[in-house]
Amino acid sequence: MVVLGAGSAGKWVAGAVADAGRSVALVEAHRVGGECPYVACIPGKALLRSAQARGDARHLVGLGAASAPVILDDDGAAYRAAAAAGTGCPRTGTIPGRRRRSHGAA
Repeated sequence: MVVLGAGSAGKWVAGAVADAGRSVALVEAHRVGGECPYVACIPGKALLRSAQARGDARHLVGLGAASAPVILDDDGAAYRAAAAAGTGCPRTGTIPGRRRRSHGAA
């Protein structure tokens, strides 16, 4: 069997076929894992966590903790989301812990 698309459904189907003892080929033209690891779920959750942390900090101030105004650094949040996806910051092309790469590099 040939499964076209290695997103979450394609990987699941290919695994089920293989577990049943049948031969299977999984074909992906773009990114294994579909959109979730690269542009949807994982980066989105990283952005949401950054916003949640800001809200948590503001809540602590409301409970009497001393703090400067809490501001979400948009570039920092985008960098963190790109790092979570392993794709690099859209603005700088860098990933934490890795050397800088040129824009447009795969």
